[in-house]
Amino acid sequence: PFAIVVMAHLKAQRLKNRPIELKEVRLQLLKQLLGGGYSREFVIRLIQFMEGLVRLPPAQEVEYRIEVSKLNAEVVKMALVSVFEILAKEEGKEEGKQEGKQEGKQEGLREGMLVLIISLLEQRFGPLEPELRQQLETLNIDQLQALSKQLLSLSSKNDLKGWLQQG
Repeated sequence: PFAIVVMAHLKAQRLKNRPIELKEVRLQLLKQLLGGGYSREFVIRLIQFMEGLVRLPPAQEVEYRIEVSKLNAEVVKMALVSVFEILAKEEGKEEGKQEGKQEGKQEGLREGMLVLIISLLEQRFGPLEPELRQQLETLNIDQLQALSKQLLSLSSKNDLKGWLQQG
């Protein structure tokens, strides 16, 4: 299998700007692995590795998966269902990570804005009552941005309370 991987990698390097031929290399590799008598888990891991190594543009990836689905051998169906399930899970995990990072950034931004606004308000008006602080902690990013624009126009805690009641 090492020789198969090396050959596929060398072909992929040579064909990196020719996606249709690259797709054919992946299909040949898949057929070789499936016909090689290797365990299902081993084939799945090698295919995952090779799909990372031999990347296809989205259009060729779709074509690749369609052609793979046309293969009739039962072993192919069993192995590929597992491979595609694993790949879909990996793609889902990656998307989840990206969404989580974005949500984390947003929450970090919100927390940072909140800390800064509370600090500025306390510098200007003195310590804030716990109820007022709690109200501020419920504001989302858009509301915190709006409040930050109003900070200089607030002349008292009562103005702040009035602003919070309006929002």
